[in-house]
Amino acid sequence: MKRVFWLDAARAIAIILVVFTHAHESAGIQSEMLRSVFYSIDRLGVPLFFMISGGLILPKLVNCDLLTFYKKRVPQFIILLVVWSVVTNCIKYYVDGGGVWDSLKTAFVNNNGVYPSNYGGASQMWFLYSITQLYLVAPFLAKMLHKASNREIMVFLLVCVIFNQFKHTATFFGGDWGALHRMGTDLTGPYLIFFVLGYLIIERSVWCGKTIKHFTAYALIAMVPVISLVLIDHWSGKVNNGLHWYSGSLFIVVSGIGLLLLIKWLFENASSRILSFVSKCSFGIYLTHYAFIYVSQGIMRGYLSGMSDIERMMVYFTFSFFAGALLTSVMMRTKITKYLVA
Repeated sequence: MKRVFWLDAARAIAIILVVFTHAHESAGIQSEMLRSVFYSIDRLGVPLFFMISGGLILPKLVNCDLLTFYKKRVPQFIILLVVWSVVTNCIKYYVDGGGVWDSLKTAFVNNNGVYPSNYGGASQMWFLYSITQLYLVAPFLAKMLHKASNREIMVFLLVCVIFNQFKHTATFFGGDWGALHRMGTDLTGPYLIFFVLGYLIIERSVWCGKTIKHFTAYALIAMVPVISLVLIDHWSGKVNNGLHWYSGSLFIVVSGIGLLLLIKWLFENASSRILSFVSKCSFGIYLTHYAFIYVSQGIMRGYLSGMSDIERMMVYFTFSFFAGALLTSVMMRTKITKYLVA
């Protein structure tokens, strides 16, 4: 399948944002304002990944064999969850002073991500649970979307948003939204929203345009929620985590749509070997970057205490991003190891 460069650019931007999130969290940024600015922007990385996945996988599943698809993807996600949960936690325990064997044994027994379902210090692994669930329902969802009009899909998305992001965002601003909470989120999961949004934008080119007016609209849709979040946090004197989380923030949904459309406008007719390389390595970087944050903490232990939180953040980001890209590029050269990063 021919690669689509603007999607490569979107993947590259998404993984940069995700790694940056975990770098500044690991560095313990003290400034509430900085944390607000960072979260308002870098929380858009995961929605981009969900939208790209939905836009690329759903069109392929309309006539797929259900069991063949499941056999190909679901076991791999489970293996990746176990392998990288254990590896990441083993490194963390070792850096914290444990022996090699004890660290490996503790990680495997306590933090394998499946039984028990505890991924410990491999905080990024929550994504694999969500994407596995989405892949399980994707063949059925694909058939429904294939038969539905754009208008019908948008109405479905509106219903999903009301029972997820709108409900939580409205609750933050006050009022009695108990009726919506009592109705639950069955069949309207918050990550399903991004999956279907990606299908609309990537497969059906809904809301897509190439004029300067379109660019201006996309930039505003992406930026206004970001600026609004920073102002809300500033007025309340703290980072309101619920308004920055993908599953509960209307701001993140709106901004995510704008960002994906903006990336398409900017990169549809462009090319870059660097962004394409980062895109190919993006899943591997995602799986490995927390392990390399812990490695950098071990290597730099004697220096980190004398650094500012911003300096620590840049060390964590730079080392984990580039080390993850290097390891992924090496592992992609053989079939067996490629299975663990792609």
